Amino acid sequence: MQNSYINSAVQITTVIVEPVGAGCNLACTYCYHSNIRTSKMRIMSRKVLERLIQEAMILNPKKIKFLWHGGEPLLAGLDFYRTAIELQKRWRVSEQQEIVNTIQTNATLINDEWTQFFKEHNFQISTSIDGPAWLHDICRKNQVGRGSYKETIRGIEILKKHGLKVGVVVTINRYNVHYPEIVYYSLLELGLTSFDLNIATDVPGMPSLAPHPQEAAAFLTRVFDIWFEMDDPSIYIRIFHNVIKALLGLPLGECSFSFNRCREYIACDEEGNLYTCGRFLKEPVVYIGSCVSDHILDLLSTPRVIALYDKVASIKEECKSCYWFKACGGGCAYQRWLNGGFGSHFPQCEIRKALFEHVKRRIEPYI
Repeated sequence: MQNSYINSAVQITTVIVEPVGAGCNLACTYCYHSNIRTSKMRIMSRKVLERLIQEAMILNPKKIKFLWHGGEPLLAGLDFYRTAIELQKRWRVSEQQEIVNTIQTNATLINDEWTQFFKEHNFQISTSIDGPAWLHDICRKNQVGRGSYKETIRGIEILKKHGLKVGVVVTINRYNVHYPEIVYYSLLELGLTSFDLNIATDVPGMPSLAPHPQEAAAFLTRVFDIWFEMDDPSIYIRIFHNVIKALLGLPLGECSFSFNRCREYIACDEEGNLYTCGRFLKEPVVYIGSCVSDHILDLLSTPRVIALYDKVASIKEECKSCYWFKACGGGCAYQRWLNGGFGSHFPQCEIRKALFEHVKRRIEPYI
């Protein structure tokens, strides 16, 4: 499983757009933007949006992906996205250029009009559910402290009614970590068959909601066993597919499991400020520049920004020689940075190793 340290030029494939910054209609207690959220929300202006899209389209003439994120990106309003689609068509470099739009939403604001728009323009949609209502509502509350489960499910049902597929992110926290079976089957009961399992990260200045590593590993391995034994190819769980693909020597598609993939991303906040990733929103340590005053391609070619992406990709030497390097890639840069700096130990290392070893034992008889 060993892999050599390979550096490459900055080649953006995905633009993460946070049109309302950290603004949100929920107040999830484990949100990594909680410490930068303010009461005054700003929506990206038409000027910034057009400049960003104009600059983004030339970053990758074959295929460019826009990931609309937040906060809650639907707070920008439907007209904002109608304008975005118009601008994408205006500034695409050729008819052959593929444009992909993905949106990560809490789904509480979804209605028929939103859904019709998403369907018409082929948006890929993902939301967040942490299990049934009594587990989901512990951390995923609205601004007045009420649980968001009911409104999230209402939004999902509207999307499904219009024939749209919905992906789901489950955040494993100190509460739902004890109920792997309940979390897993609650998603299937809702007709949701494409999801990922993320582990809550402690945010500076906020209460700790990250599960104990041993409990998180037990959750993941238990869910893997259920999924593996069901042997239903219609159920897609991204983290498990990543591990299996790595064991088979296949390339992975997710940045947090692949070394040096951060250089494929760039993020833009509501003011046009650019960062290496949306998780680092408003963090000066990864500030690239402004799409309003600078050309993105020019910024990406400067020694300062090239060195910045190299710095973000820096990992411990022991990681590069780890047996599981191809399956892990050194872990998420944001989580390493929170743990003491970019070259620091990935805090979920032992969780991943336990999962990788477990998956390897389970699938070895079949490969």
